[in-house]
Amino acid sequence: MGRKSKEHFDGLSYLKCLNGISGWEIISPFNEKAILHDGPTGLRIDDTARAWHNVPSSSYPSASALACSFDLGVALEAGAAIGHNFSNAKVDVALAPACNIKRSCLCGRNWEYYSEDPYLSGMMAASAVNGLQQAGVGACLKHYLCNNQEYYRHVNESVLSYRALRQIYAKSFEIALDNSKPAAIMSSYNRVNGEYVNASSYLVNDLLRKEFGFDSLLMSDWNAATNNDGSFFAAGLDVEMPYRASALEDYTAGYGKTFSENDLKNRLTEIGRFFSFVKRHRQMAEADDLKGDYATAVRLYEKCAVLAKNEGFFPLSKDDDVLVVGYLAEQPFYVGGGSGATEAAIKKNFLDILNAKGHRYVYIDGYRPNETLDEKSLKELAKSHRKILFFLGSYFGDESEGYDRKDISIHREQLLALAACLSVNPRVGVVVESGSPLDVSLFKDHVKGMFLAYPGGEGMCEALYNLIFGLSNPSGHLAETWPFSLKDNPLYATWHEDPYHSYYDEDIYVGYRYYDTYDIPVAYCFGHGLSYSTFSYEEMKVVPTKGGYEARIKIRNTSDVDGEALALVFASKEKSALYREKHALVGFAKAFVKAGEEVLVGVKLSKKMFMVYEGKGEPGFIEEGTYTISAGPSVSILPLEAKLELRGKKAKAMPAPEKLERRHYDYEYKFTIDSPAAAFCYVSDYFKRHKDLFRDEGEYQWFIHTEEPIRIIFTHDGFDRDEILRAIEEANASIGGKSFVPLTK
Repeated sequence: MGRKSKEHFDGLSYLKCLNGISGWEIISPFNEKAILHDGPTGLRIDDTARAWHNVPSSSYPSASALACSFDLGVALEAGAAIGHNFSNAKVDVALAPACNIKRSCLCGRNWEYYSEDPYLSGMMAASAVNGLQQAGVGACLKHYLCNNQEYYRHVNESVLSYRALRQIYAKSFEIALDNSKPAAIMSSYNRVNGEYVNASSYLVNDLLRKEFGFDSLLMSDWNAATNNDGSFFAAGLDVEMPYRASALEDYTAGYGKTFSENDLKNRLTEIGRFFSFVKRHRQMAEADDLKGDYATAVRLYEKCAVLAKNEGFFPLSKDDDVLVVGYLAEQPFYVGGGSGATEAAIKKNFLDILNAKGHRYVYIDGYRPNETLDEKSLKELAKSHRKILFFLGSYFGDESEGYDRKDISIHREQLLALAACLSVNPRVGVVVESGSPLDVSLFKDHVKGMFLAYPGGEGMCEALYNLIFGLSNPSGHLAETWPFSLKDNPLYATWHEDPYHSYYDEDIYVGYRYYDTYDIPVAYCFGHGLSYSTFSYEEMKVVPTKGGYEARIKIRNTSDVDGEALALVFASKEKSALYREKHALVGFAKAFVKAGEEVLVGVKLSKKMFMVYEGKGEPGFIEEGTYTISAGPSVSILPLEAKLELRGKKAKAMPAPEKLERRHYDYEYKFTIDSPAAAFCYVSDYFKRHKDLFRDEGEYQWFIHTEEPIRIIFTHDGFDRDEILRAIEEANASIGGKSFVPLTK
């Protein structure tokens, strides 16, 4: 008998599935559509009637705030609330959460990220994924991998050791994937150790898919797919986003050359799994309950704000004679900028809440952005009130996707107004609103109380009111270190030193791993957070469990106020052959403890966080020997210790790393499609001559001032790719090899 002929596979007919069909839609091999939208703080949809605005929607605490709860239930509930809003809008996938590491406190997108610690980041992200997907909406975990700065993000290369890659930056994704199953993952813009993530078979096929077990859809960040020939499909990317007019033509030319039929079949299989998830989980749309969402946002944020200092100032009494000072009391920093920003459907500032509660108070703004107001009037008011509640911190626009911060200084006009108040009245409490650490060293020792308030969405001000006036008990703890000065940060000398390369010289010593190991004093440490309750950490036992270990910690509430206590558990290796941090977080748990009572808190210890790595391609392992397990409320307060003997293998001697070798190039001063648009527009008037092709003046101004690459305009209707390439050639001829910046290597 002859062989039965195989059914013909018409690969060309499926290439359309590899590119978005619009800015926010993708298509299956069976012509089914899935709709995607931002984001991490709620549903963000562009308002077509108002350029550069979003359709108002329910707005929830940011990841930077949620992480301070150290409560997986809070992250789960936030994810579910966002998921219901997406489902009700018939949106299939939320482009969230992001579990990138806060490597530097200057990263403009830190307000969207959870923590400087990979275990906390991964666990919180997993809970957010599970919450979204329980509500019937697919989660898209992002941005894989090392998306730790915005500066030149499309062309920058993260240069780091294999240990840092595996134990810090990839670890957060690994932990998230161990504890959830997101419908999709989004790759990042940057290169990692010489390769764009999209095009790295090691980072995608070997690490993400084979080792971490991810088998669903991997999409590019918007305009992040750099090789137009489709070669990234061979590396494991499934879908290039967004729609690009020449994509199908490019894929057709590359099919069978830069990526094979087998590569295409693998991509279609993963796309198919994604659509299978979407179809199974779609739920009936309902009308949003905006008031209910607002109440949820308030309740969630009460768990997130951090009481950093309290010398009898908080809680305030309703009868207190209070002067409220600060522009941020009426214009709160409830969300950062960029694709993760939501426009709150219900907007209430702190003054609105005071009015609604019937408080007597006096308000003076004291300052406005870049403007110091009448100091004499401010001092007169400050002298005449018993207590001053002063709001300061970030303005909208200070922290955003697309650019990094220049420093961690608080605005001069805010400091001048605060100094004026303190000069005549020492009874001042402050609320610092920001998505990343700020320098509080100038007033930290002079104020009587301080709340650190990360972007909290629409319920932020009411939640702060409840905490400030004692209706709720603060339980937030810092998920990142607040240094005294930017100069204390290990990245201070090298941050942005080269637009094309970021050298991770600090290696594994990120955040508290650096400050704690090298005994660098900080303003507020990782885990710091006060309460109106006080707690005693009394004893701990570490016991084996099925598949691991558990730290069982006895905590007593030594006050007359019910409250929530945080148990952080760290591991330290004694006599290690490897360079190591002094403490590494391996588990955490939050427990409610009634006044005068005690509870036994069980903290599961993650074996993954004991693993170390030696060289690329080598599997992780546990170094055998004795470990000290420490527990307490923060990395600097660890009253409990226990010893743990772990089996494993001996590690090779590995001393602390030296400064990474710099990648020296003879730069050729010319433009390419990867050059920053702003630099190109400085030399060429091409886009000025075609200004009518932009949607409006705002879009034009954004493009000509952005550090995004020229090629992002290729997805824009109306622009001709060949014309742009000719304009680039003309610009290169005009500069004759001489330029103000090395634009490409």
